[in-house]
Amino acid sequence: MSKFSYLIGLVLLCNMNLTAQSGYPKKIVQFGWDYPTISYIKEHIKDMEKRPFDGVAYSFDFKIYDLFDTTLYPEKIFQFDDLKNLRWKKFTANFIRVRAQSLTGANWMNDHAWENIVMNVRNISKALEVSGANGIFFDPEYYYHHLPEKNPWIYNKDIYQGMSYEEVGNYVRKRGVQFIYALEYYKPDPELLCFYLMSLVTLQARQKPISQTGMALYPFFVEGMIAGKNVHTNIIDGNELAFSYNSERQYAFSGEEIRKWGVDMMPDSLKEVYHQTSIAQPVFFDLVYGTFPQYNKGYTKNQKNNWLAFDLYYACKVSDKYVWFYNSKIDWWRKENKELEGVINKVRTRLRNEFNLAGDSVAGQSSVIDYLTGNKIGESQFRYSFNSLSNTINVDFSTDDITDFFIFKNSRMITTVKNPGRKLNMVLGGQFKKENLILISKNKSHQYSFSFVD
Repeated sequence: MSKFSYLIGLVLLCNMNLTAQSGYPKKIVQFGWDYPTISYIKEHIKDMEKRPFDGVAYSFDFKIYDLFDTTLYPEKIFQFDDLKNLRWKKFTANFIRVRAQSLTGANWMNDHAWENIVMNVRNISKALEVSGANGIFFDPEYYYHHLPEKNPWIYNKDIYQGMSYEEVGNYVRKRGVQFIYALEYYKPDPELLCFYLMSLVTLQARQKPISQTGMALYPFFVEGMIAGKNVHTNIIDGNELAFSYNSERQYAFSGEEIRKWGVDMMPDSLKEVYHQTSIAQPVFFDLVYGTFPQYNKGYTKNQKNNWLAFDLYYACKVSDKYVWFYNSKIDWWRKENKELEGVINKVRTRLRNEFNLAGDSVAGQSSVIDYLTGNKIGESQFRYSFNSLSNTINVDFSTDDITDFFIFKNSRMITTVKNPGRKLNMVLGGQFKKENLILISKNKSHQYSFSFVD
C-alpha cells in the first residue's frame, strides 16, 4: 500500500462525488478568483456540477457586491429572473459573495446612506430567497488600499471629528443590527459564512489597544449582527487562520479556541449566543501547492497531494457543516483539473464510506498522521469502542501517563476527563448516532493522539 493510499484509506478508486443523497452532512463550497457570475452559471450549470464540490460562491454580473455601497440600485441589477430559473441539482450549498467595503467608507453616521444600503441588502435577501441559495459568503477584509481613510473598520478621531471609540461603536453596532434585519427581510434563515469573525481582531489586539488596530470597529458590527439575528439565522466563523494548518491538533481544537476568543470580546448579554456560533474550515489550494513564491516549500507533487488530502479530510471532520475550498491560481470552471479532482474525490469517498458504515457499534484506535507522507507517527495511545444505541464509549489506554482525554462533536468540545487511568467507560448525554465524534488523548509529554468516530 502506498503512503498516499494509506492516508486516503481503502476506498473505491472512482470519480464518485459526495452528494446530498449520500447522507454525508458536511458540504464543500468552492470559492476563488475564478468565481462565476450568475450569467455564467446559467450557461454552464451542468458542467459546473461535475466538479467535486457541493456548492459555489458566486457574484452578480455587475460586480462583487460591496456591502457599504451607497448607490441605490434598481431591482434588475440583482437578476431575480435569472436566479429564479437556475436549476441546481448536485450543488446544494451556494452563496452570494459580499465584501464589507465601499469606495466611500461605511458612512456609519449617515442615516440617508444607510437607507440605501438597507434597501440593497433587502434585494440581496430576495436574491437568496428566489435562487434557493444558502446565504452570503461574507468577506470583511478591506481591498481599496489606495483609500486607507475609507476603511470601514479603522478608528481615528480625525475621521470621526473627535468622537470617542465607544461613541462611533454605538453607530456601528446599530448598523450591524440593520444589516442583519435587512438580510433576513425575504429569507428568514440566511447563513453568513464569514471569512473570520473575531480571530483576526483578537490577534491584532494582543499587539496594541483594540481601538488602534486595523479591525477596531469590526467587533461592534459583529455584536450588532449577533444581537439582531433571529434564531434561524446561522452566523459561521470561517476560520481563515486555518489556511496553514498541517496537524490534527490545530484542526481539532481550533473551533473551541476561536469561539472563546469571540466570546471574550462580547458583552455578557451576548456571550451565550456567540458561543453557539458555527465553525467552518478552509482549505487553501495555493499555499498547499506553492503557486506563489512565498508559499513554495519545495515539496514534491506527491507531498502536495498528501497535504491537500490531509487538509480536506480533517477540515471536513472538525467543521460543523461547511468546508470552503479557496484558490487563486487555478480555474475550476473553464478548464479541467483531473489530477486534483482525483485527490478530492478519493477523500470524499473515504468520508462517505466512513459515515455510512453499517451497524450500531464501531471500534478503532488512535493515531497521528504525517501530513506530507500519510504515515503514522508514534504509537497509538488508546483503543475505543462506541455503541450509538446506548451512547456508550469504552476506552483502553496504552499507558498510565495520559493526563487528558477530550471528546468533541465536530468543532465543539463536549467533555474532558482528567487523568483517566487505563480504562474509561462513559455514557454520553444526547444522541450521537451518525454524528461525528472526535476522541483525543494527551500524555505527560504533551503528545496528542486522535481518532474519529462515525
